[in-house]
This record gives sequence, structure tokens and C-alpha cells, in this order.
Amino acid sequence: MRKIKCNNPEASGWAGVAVIIIIVLLGAYILPTVLVGIISIKFDEASQYGDTAKLVKERTDAVIKQVQGEVTGFFTEGRMEILKSLFNAMDCNANQSLEIVDITPYFHYVFDAYFGVSEYWLLLYIVSFFLVY
Repeated sequence: MRKIKCNNPEASGWAGVAVIIIIVLLGAYILPTVLVGIISIKFDEASQYGDTAKLVKERTDAVIKQVQGEVTGFFTEGRMEILKSLFNAMDCNANQSLEIVDITPYFHYVFDAYFGVSEYWLLLYIVSFFLVY
């Protein structure tokens, strides 16, 4: 093994002290705190997502139960799978809710294919009318 010799060693004085202190402060105090903060935020987001999913599930079950009481045999297993796949296909930003961004292409297709209305401004007017009222 080859040894490297230091021919001209120099002390860097206060600059060396500053570098060591910055490395120690960053490595020992600031970086772990930032890491714990990021983990806490992500854990909070995940728990909020879980709470929202639980609430949506409860509301969906309540609606299904109500409709089954009024219209027996409507929510069969096959229909539920079709509805779930339709919902997942329409939920383009995957946040488990349908927003105007998600349903606008559906309305555009339906109004163009079945009603012959292809003007985009009219579509937006109709959709906003239904969302407001």
C-alpha cells in the first residue's frame, strides 16, 4: 500500500472551527429535526387520508342501504364492481372524489354524443348550474 505524505501542513484557524461547528450543528441538530418533521407531516397526511376513506365508506354504505330499502336488487355485486371501476376511471387525480376536473370530460362526451352540443362554454354553464344549485 502506498502512503501519502503531507509536506506542507497548515492550520486553518477560525475557518476550521467554523466548518466543524457548522457540520456538527447540521448533522446533530438540524437534519434530524427536519427528518422528524417530514415524517410527522407524512404520517398526519396518511392518517387524514385514512379518516377520509373511512368516512366515504360509511357514507357509501348508508346510501347503498337506503337505496336497497327503496329499490331492492339494484346494487348487485356486478353492478357494484361496474360502479367502482367507473368511479376509478373518472377520478383522474386519484383523490377518491369527483371534482369538476374529473367530470367535465364525461359531460363533454355525453352532451356531444347524445345531445349534439359541442360548444364548450355551454357545457361549462350547464355543469356550473348543476354544481351551484
